[in-house]
Amino acid sequence: MQQTPLQLKLTPDSEHNSSGYRLQRYEVLNWGTFDNRPWALNLQSKTSLLTGANGSGKSTLVDGLLTLLVPNRGRNYNLASGDTGKRERNEKSYVLGAYDRTSLEESYGSKSKFLREEGIPTILLAYFCNTDNQQQVTLAQVLWVKDGSVKKFFVVSKDELSIEKDFNNYQNVSELKKKLKKNKATTTFENFNKYSASFPRLLGLQSDKALDLFNQTVSIKEIRSLNEFVRKHMLEKTDVQAKIEELQKSYEDLTVCHNVIEQSRQQLETLIPLTEEDEKYNRLTQEIVNLQQNITVAPAYFAKEKFGLLTAEITKIEQQLAQRKLDQDNSEQQLDSLRQQEQDLKIAISQDSVGRRLEELKREIKQDTQEISHKKHQATEYDRLAELLQLPLYRDKEIFFTAREQGENLKQNIIAALRDLEIERDELVGQRKELESQCQELQSELDSLRQRKSQIPQRNLDIRDRIADALNLEQSDLPFVGELLKVRDDAAEWEAAIERLLKGFGLCILVSEQYYSKVNSYVNSNNLKGRLVYYRVAPSPTQATQRALAPDKVPSKLEIKPDNRIFAQWLQHKLVQSYSYTCCDTVELFLQQTRAITSMGLIKHSGERHEKDDSSRIGDRRNYILGWDNAEKIAAIETELSSLNQDLQELIQQVKELELKRSQRQRQQSWLQDFMNFTDFNSIDWRLVEQGKQRRERELAELTASSNHLQQLETQLKEVQQQIITANSLRDNLIRQIQTLEDNRRKAEAAKSKCQEKFRHSIESQLENFAKKHLRKLQHNNLNLENIDEIEDQVNNKFGEQIQKKINQQNSCRNSIEKQIYNFRRNFTQVTIDMGSDFESLPEYIKLTHKIEQDDLPRHQKRFKKLMTEKIVDSIIMFKTSLEQTEEEIKQDIDNLNNSLRTIDYTTSTYIELQYHKNRDREITDFRHNLKTCLGDVARQTAEDNEQRFKNIQKFLIEPLKNNEVRWQNKVTDVRNWLDFSVSERDRSDNQEQRTHTDSAALSGGQKNKLACTILASAIAYQFGLHRANSSGKSFRFVVIDEAFSKLDDKNARYAMELFKNLDLQLLMITPQDKINITEPYISSLHVVSNTEARDYSSVVSMTIEEFQHNRQIELAKNRDYSQSN
Repeated sequence: MQQTPLQLKLTPDSEHNSSGYRLQRYEVLNWGTFDNRPWALNLQSKTSLLTGANGSGKSTLVDGLLTLLVPNRGRNYNLASGDTGKRERNEKSYVLGAYDRTSLEESYGSKSKFLREEGIPTILLAYFCNTDNQQQVTLAQVLWVKDGSVKKFFVVSKDELSIEKDFNNYQNVSELKKKLKKNKATTTFENFNKYSASFPRLLGLQSDKALDLFNQTVSIKEIRSLNEFVRKHMLEKTDVQAKIEELQKSYEDLTVCHNVIEQSRQQLETLIPLTEEDEKYNRLTQEIVNLQQNITVAPAYFAKEKFGLLTAEITKIEQQLAQRKLDQDNSEQQLDSLRQQEQDLKIAISQDSVGRRLEELKREIKQDTQEISHKKHQATEYDRLAELLQLPLYRDKEIFFTAREQGENLKQNIIAALRDLEIERDELVGQRKELESQCQELQSELDSLRQRKSQIPQRNLDIRDRIADALNLEQSDLPFVGELLKVRDDAAEWEAAIERLLKGFGLCILVSEQYYSKVNSYVNSNNLKGRLVYYRVAPSPTQATQRALAPDKVPSKLEIKPDNRIFAQWLQHKLVQSYSYTCCDTVELFLQQTRAITSMGLIKHSGERHEKDDSSRIGDRRNYILGWDNAEKIAAIETELSSLNQDLQELIQQVKELELKRSQRQRQQSWLQDFMNFTDFNSIDWRLVEQGKQRRERELAELTASSNHLQQLETQLKEVQQQIITANSLRDNLIRQIQTLEDNRRKAEAAKSKCQEKFRHSIESQLENFAKKHLRKLQHNNLNLENIDEIEDQVNNKFGEQIQKKINQQNSCRNSIEKQIYNFRRNFTQVTIDMGSDFESLPEYIKLTHKIEQDDLPRHQKRFKKLMTEKIVDSIIMFKTSLEQTEEEIKQDIDNLNNSLRTIDYTTSTYIELQYHKNRDREITDFRHNLKTCLGDVARQTAEDNEQRFKNIQKFLIEPLKNNEVRWQNKVTDVRNWLDFSVSERDRSDNQEQRTHTDSAALSGGQKNKLACTILASAIAYQFGLHRANSSGKSFRFVVIDEAFSKLDDKNARYAMELFKNLDLQLLMITPQDKINITEPYISSLHVVSNTEARDYSSVVSMTIEEFQHNRQIELAKNRDYSQSN
């Protein structure tokens, strides 16, 4: 609001009694003891004196003026008299004309005596005129008593009215009203409120406070409390109730929204564990399905494994069977040979053909020698392979077959070992490739870092480079946030934690307004081959002042690169708005903060959400992104690259060693294959042939040396026959073995067919998955035909136990879900009225969770934020601004008033200055501080900020306004109470303060009244608007002062008169006759009031000051003549 400087012009004498609304004439009829006829005071807009003896009726006339101008509840009837008993006067006593009291015979009391009966009207009339613009205003009231109470109506006219001319010749009040209404410039009112809303505006009164002050000036003698006087009589009370009610209504709306949010959060707090239980239940269900599938697949898997074992067993049996049959054939051949020898010996005995026998023996020995040589060669190869394979060497048939069985086992071991080596090698090769990729990536990052100063990762730079190249921009046009920020050197202990906090923000690109459209188009149209987050940065107006950053907040520990002012300003604002986390040295401090970090990387994003990411070591400079010097990051990456290269070389060596083991196993496999080709023991059994050869050689020697051929032949025949018996026994044993092997083969074939039937319809991928999951365990058990059935039973039993355990867990989970559903339904009845209460209703609650989380809560939070920013914050700002603006207006008006007070001499060397100071009252200072606390930092509008703001408003504003008594609210919201006031008396020569007053308690009676007059004059000037531009033609200039100078000495009385004269005010002064000499130089007329001895009839005699002075001279001359004659 534009303030007009307050200038109180000291009016020259020639200009006095002309400007503003002044009282021309004041009339009363039937008012108090002024009975039966109209009585008038013709003031002619000039300062006048109303005088008379005590009890004559002076105050009665003053009270009539108050009745015309001041509401009944605020009037100070006859207050100047100081007589408590006389304050019993009221409208009714004045209208009826109370003048005395008489005793009551029936009691010790008394009753009033009245001049008039009920129904006789009383009329009060005041005619004001503004000679500057020739505007006229007449105020009148008609009062009468009916049925014991005062009735009245009010008149406001823009014409000059009088009682004699305009309030006569009527039979009743209604007729009088009709008569008055015939004048179009005249309006009647039935109540004072409407009446008082009309005339102050016509008289140039600016506020009700002006009339209140008019009422006070009638009787004021001293200022007991300057604060009370200034606040009550000079300053207007600002009506803030409407703003308070609007704020309370807006907060009620906000509270409803907040309650909905809180309810949604409470519902989520209950439902989220329910969703977790649902996930757990579903996970258990899937695990049970998997276990049941394992139980289904296990028989097929073990059948297939057993099928393989049986196949190998059958192969082994067939090999043994083939060997036995070969042995049987050899046995048969041996028998045939022995039988032939027997036959030959028998024939030889019968024919005695020794010579032929000798030839046969020589031929057979030769054949044996050749066979022995061949079999020895085979046996040598056999032993070489057996030695390489660490199998038994050639000895006899039993050891031969034992070696073959061991060879079969070794074959399976080699296959398993090769498979394990293959798996291990593939794993190491995968690790090697991953390490090679990491080394290559680090080397590429290192090469890139050596060519720049930024710490941003290469993959992010590649995205930025592609955009910049496509749009023909410089890299500096699209900076990463991390390139513009660095942790200050004096905050090095917080560098790791801040790096972790700002990791995501630091990898964001800033796009200025001029490139925003082009960047948007490119990003939308192209595959970036990575993730990109960027901010649109518009220029912001430069702020004249910047609030200092809190030293324990993250923004204060960061340095912003100043190269680009727009980016720097945006970053400063963004950091304060979004990253004002408190750096906490202790956990206790961390717990007290809404948003905070610790040096160990624990982050509190709000009162609820916390985060700590230990997937990488805190303080690992390889992951740093902030700053414009990457030397330390290069050193860290070089160290890491060196370590990775060392790990890579060790891995390569391990792969080589595995390849060597694999090659060795493959050679062993080749040896075993050659070894297993020896399927017939006879193919290497050269010793048996050697024995036959030795026997033939002995026989040859014996036949050659002996002459008794017949006896020799018979002996040989017996030996051959004995060998035939042994050979028959060996053959029969082989036949039994063959039968046993054939039985075993038939059983194996039957078992194999059953196994095949079990896995024939199974899915191969399921079998493979089963094998992968349980491979190591099954390998550990080393499956064979002896233990496979037992292991299958163990596995199935284990699956069964696991299924039962999962089912028990699932049942427990189900019970928990049903309990949580029950609790949710009990706590949120309205929400769940149409929802089921059993486990089958769980999908409804999951759907509700998603609805609250994704729809309801965000919508309510958005509305809450909108209400907070557009309603509450604005309302509090307007409320606070309105109060503060009112305070400033008061200060400005006081300052303007002081400009005028400086022109008035309080003493010959001093002037008065009205001073204001901030009120230190605890309730007021707390209220003003709490208003600021409620607003907080209005630039910050995060959910956490608004939640804290909501709590602050409730705690510091809404609750106190709601719970405290009216006294408190009136006290703290009435801006007049925000200031304390004092009067400073200052030396005019140097403006130094001589003394100060907050009241008049320490002053003498005259000083009290002088100070009171000065302050009163200041208040009148303030309230009557004498300081406003062009006020001379529009302001109200009439003041009544009763018993004006009763306690002032002549000097101070003249000071007061000069003061009011200089303010160009029309005074009606009520004073005893002995004070006329003081007022004489300043008044234009005198009005002398008198009463009868019975005090039942008052009258007024008016005269000009000149008439008074003339009469006084005549009286003085008579007294002088009389004195001389005596």
